[in-house]
Amino acid sequence: TRGVRGARELPAEAAEAMVDVLVRFIEIHELKNDAMTWERLGELLEETNPLLIVTALEQFEKFRRGEPELTLTLRPLLDHPEAGIREKAARVVTQILGRYDVAEIPEAESLLSVLISLARRDLDVPVRIAGTEALDGFPYERVRSVIQEVASSDPDQGVRYVAEKILLQHRQNE
Repeated sequence: TRGVRGARELPAEAAEAMVDVLVRFIEIHELKNDAMTWERLGELLEETNPLLIVTALEQFEKFRRGEPELTLTLRPLLDHPEAGIREKAARVVTQILGRYDVAEIPEAESLLSVLISLARRDLDVPVRIAGTEALDGFPYERVRSVIQEVASSDPDQGVRYVAEKILLQHRQNE
């Protein structure tokens, strides 16, 4: 298939899953009701087909959608075996945290613990970057030490850069 980022290679066994994705998204597109559309996209995040999950996450990220309650659905995706899903879920969480106060986020402590784990220990660099960026949505005094640790000890320069950038922005705002 072709997208904005070029062609996606699909194994032969993925044809049925891809048809399922297309059918489901056509059904959602035909709803013509914004609230129902986003509710149905949120439901897709609980599916087992990774193509449905990724495509739904991309929609939430692209259109900067998602209410605080969506973090309850995103939370398990932060532990998903596919790195791309973990990264995209963390990016949607970052957007939600950027628009809402942490007090409005259900089970914020649990979410914070998972994001700290992603920022510190995920094996995939883009996931660690997304996890570090998401931490910035929490009160700075709660995450400063973790971000400092990432900035000083992550093995990847890109992850350290993101953490340093967050620290610098907070120093400038003090």
